[in-house]
Amino acid sequence: MATNYPTSLDALTNPTSSDSMSSPSHSGQHADSNDAIEALQAKVGVDSSAVATSLDYRVAQLESGGGSMTTSATAPSSPSDGDMWYDTSTGRTYVYYDDGSSQQWVEFGAAPDAGIMHVSSGAPSSPNAGDMWYDTDDGTTSLYYDDGSSQQWVQFGAAPVTTGKILQVVTDFETGSFTTTSQTMVDTDAAVTITPTSATSKVFVTYSINSVYNTTTGAQVYLVIDRDGTDLTGNARWQSSITNGRGVISFSYLDSPASTSALTYTLQMSVSSATGTIEANGYGITVMEVAA
Repeated sequence: MATNYPTSLDALTNPTSSDSMSSPSHSGQHADSNDAIEALQAKVGVDSSAVATSLDYRVAQLESGGGSMTTSATAPSSPSDGDMWYDTSTGRTYVYYDDGSSQQWVEFGAAPDAGIMHVSSGAPSSPNAGDMWYDTDDGTTSLYYDDGSSQQWVQFGAAPVTTGKILQVVTDFETGSFTTTSQTMVDTDAAVTITPTSATSKVFVTYSINSVYNTTTGAQVYLVIDRDGTDLTGNARWQSSITNGRGVISFSYLDSPASTSALTYTLQMSVSSATGTIEANGYGITVMEVAA
C-alpha cells in the first residue's frame, strides 16, 4: 500500500468504532502508517544527506552559505544552489542553479549600464548590446551590436566636418600712421601672434590698408607678410601714379607653418626711394587658424 506523499497528499481512511477488524484491515492500517513515515523520512532526509531534494540537504546548503550574494569580477568558486553573484566587470547578476544533474550560473535582470552613452577617445571595454560610443578623436558615434554570435561597433550618422573650420582668429588694427624711407623691409606696427592647435593646421593671413602713398611720383612702396623673419609673399607692390597719390590695398595669403609654437606675423614695408607713408585712417593684419 504505497503512499502518494511526497508528490501528492494521501487520503487515508480512518477506522470507526463500528468497523470490523478486517475493514480496513489491521495490517493495511499499519502499512499506510509505515509508508507515510518512510515518505516523510525521505523528504526530510538524514544527517549529511546527498539527496538534493531533501530538506536536510537544503538546510545544510543554507548553513554553509547557499543563497549568499557574492560581489566580484570573477565567478565564485564552489558555489551552492541558490547563490547569487554580481559581476562587477559587466554589471550583470546571476543565480547558481543546481537541479541535481547539472549546474550553471543563470543571468537574471538586465545590466544596469546597458544602453548607456560612452564618451572617450578609445572604444569602451566590456560594452553591452545597445551601448553607444562618441569617439572624441574623430567625432563619430557608434552603436554596439550583439546578435548572439557576433559583436561589433556599428557607426551611425555622419562624422562631423572637421576640415576647413576656423579654429581661432587673431587681429591687430592700427589707427596711427607709419612712415619709412628704408629701402629694406622694416616692421610696421601691425603684427599678431598665434599658436596653432595642430601642426597640420593652415594659417590664413590677410592685411588691409586704407591709404598708402609715396611722396615722389614713380617711387614705389613695397609690402610683404613676414613670419618670424621669413618673407612669405615676396614684394606685393603698390606704385603711385602721381605725387602723393593714394591707394587702398588688401592682400591675403594661406600659410602652412607645420608648427604648434607661437608664430608672429608682421606687415613689413619698404620703398624704392623717397618716403612711403601709411596714413592714420586705419590699417591692420588678421590671421586665422584653419583645420586641415
